[in-house]
Amino acid sequence: MSQADAPKGENQQLTGDNNQGSQLAVHTCKGKQVIPVSSEEHNEQDTDEEQEESDHSEFVPSQTLSSMDPSDGTEPFSQNSSETGSKGIFTLAHSNLPVLEVQRDASAEEIDYAYHKKLAAIKSSRNNGKVAHFSNYLQVQHAFEILSDPLRRRDYDNFEQDELQDHVRDLQKQGEALDFQIHTLWEPFKYYPDLSGLDVHFSADNLNFLQDRNETLLIQIYSIASRNCWKHETDWKHLCEQIEGVVNIGRVELGEVKLASYFASKNWATGRKLFRYGLPAYIAIPPDCKSDKCIVRYRGILTIDGLLKWITTDILNLPQIMYYSPETLITQFIKRSGPHKIKVVIFSTTGERANLHFRKAARDYWEYFSFSLVLWQETDARLWENRFGVRSAPAMVLLRDPGLAPIIFYGKPNASMLVNLLEENKLHVLPQLRSITAQELGCTESGYSVAGKTEQTWYCTIVSGRPGLELSRARAVMRDVKNNLTTEDLMHNNGPDSLSTAALAVKTKRMVLAWLDGAFQKQICLFYLNSPTVHDTCGEKAFPEQIDVPRVFMVRYRRHPKDQERILAKKSQGNSFFNQLLREREDLASQIVAVYTEELIIEKLISWISKMIEEGDREDSLVYIKKAPSLIPEEQRSGWPGYPQRNVVHIMQGFADSCKDLGIVVEDFIKEPRFMYTVAILLASLCVLLFTSKR
Repeated sequence: MSQADAPKGENQQLTGDNNQGSQLAVHTCKGKQVIPVSSEEHNEQDTDEEQEESDHSEFVPSQTLSSMDPSDGTEPFSQNSSETGSKGIFTLAHSNLPVLEVQRDASAEEIDYAYHKKLAAIKSSRNNGKVAHFSNYLQVQHAFEILSDPLRRRDYDNFEQDELQDHVRDLQKQGEALDFQIHTLWEPFKYYPDLSGLDVHFSADNLNFLQDRNETLLIQIYSIASRNCWKHETDWKHLCEQIEGVVNIGRVELGEVKLASYFASKNWATGRKLFRYGLPAYIAIPPDCKSDKCIVRYRGILTIDGLLKWITTDILNLPQIMYYSPETLITQFIKRSGPHKIKVVIFSTTGERANLHFRKAARDYWEYFSFSLVLWQETDARLWENRFGVRSAPAMVLLRDPGLAPIIFYGKPNASMLVNLLEENKLHVLPQLRSITAQELGCTESGYSVAGKTEQTWYCTIVSGRPGLELSRARAVMRDVKNNLTTEDLMHNNGPDSLSTAALAVKTKRMVLAWLDGAFQKQICLFYLNSPTVHDTCGEKAFPEQIDVPRVFMVRYRRHPKDQERILAKKSQGNSFFNQLLREREDLASQIVAVYTEELIIEKLISWISKMIEEGDREDSLVYIKKAPSLIPEEQRSGWPGYPQRNVVHIMQGFADSCKDLGIVVEDFIKEPRFMYTVAILLASLCVLLFTSKR
């Protein structure tokens, strides 16, 4: 049954009457939130002059999303352009032969009459023994299929979208051996699949929603008249499941002419809008994108792997998570990751690449975690159980401080569970003093106590040394000290008055315990531990036989109320460069350092810490204000985590895309007959001028 023969109600459903209110549905893989929005009413009684102007109107490329107003009349091609228009003969742009001699605004009856007239002429020529031109028949059938179907006609008039071309080429290759049976030739394209569930879409009435977002937006451009979109529906659902929670997802149907035109490419020769790579088309809009100039279009093959690679690598710039064997996991991953990061080992049973949640976490938490993948095999099960305590897969293991049991999570965590797990464990049990943790721990003269900015005196007890066995043992002792001070009130259960001074300081957050990489943070280690034997603790080894001696020291930070009043007074004196420089130098807490010189025993350490806190709280005359050396970041941000920084591969890819764009411009002009006709006239005129000038 052809579209023209469909019942009236079915026709209305397929064409999607735009006079009804449309809906915006924010897409998620498991559901959607539907928000009713009003749709612009189209005038069905456009005059010929208005339609002609609409046919030549051009969408402004530099127009921003916020400037697209549904009521401003900037629609590139009218919704009714396939129904009314100039009185020229309708001819397919891909053929030089006149196809159906009908007006552009011809009715269904006129189109049907012209079609059967042409068809009868072709059959008559065959019955009379004349050679029938099979290509002519295909052109007639091709034109009729587009003109008689409201949806195909809409897509072709607005975006030059014609999926029947491939079918025509296939039939032309088969030649005249095929019988002229209309229904058998075109039956696969007579019925549209049930796309009633594809109601998740954006419209031109809700462009503000496209701007109010913090994530990359992936949009699928589709048509309910497209068989390719129907075939790709299963892949779209699988893609949606894999990228849910990582990017925002939306859809635009070609019936939303304004919005679809905004996302479409432009034919540089004619100015018309089109989708060069067919439907469904995919575009990505970065979070900071506010105009069509920063929209990224997918140009590859429509496969899940191709789309995922495009989204993760080209759009989100997510890092790859590598697979390691039992032999290389320790040597090439754990040791090379450095002692400052927590190691994440993901056990997989399939060997597939890491999903986007893990790769996004690897990008967002790159300063705290290192990620790796391991293929789970039954032959290695005993090895992993002895090494990490993992009994089955899929599983995720977090390796924290040396000597501590790993954290094991069985199953596949979703996005929120993964983020919560990483947030809770992004610091070591005994936190490391780093450039990214100093302010959070309060262990810097330019910061404040963890207890709050009103706290005048606070303390940091730090163990420093070169990474190795001795430092690992010292860190284990400090962890036990922290655990004893944290649980002291639970063991005695006699109230705060019975707590030791050190335990009370930990409970009130006036003191934190941490460790420092003395080899990497050599300058600040020398600043606090200034002694003849300091090189046994700070800096790299001068010779292989040099011993490692971890040391514990305490820093007392104090902000005197009078100093704060003086700083506040200077803040009101203006914001000149010199005033800002003076305020930065004076807005520092005083520092007093005490070094622990006895054996690292838990009870002795707790007693010494309590004594130092009591003396520090009592002594108010010692004030030493000086800025300590800055903590050095362990590693610089590489090219992949953010948009502004791109490595050589991305630069070369951008250059290749620019070359492709130039080729597209040239191809558009070459394929345009009017342009080639103009070039021919210019060349002929030039030849005439040269000939006359010689005479």
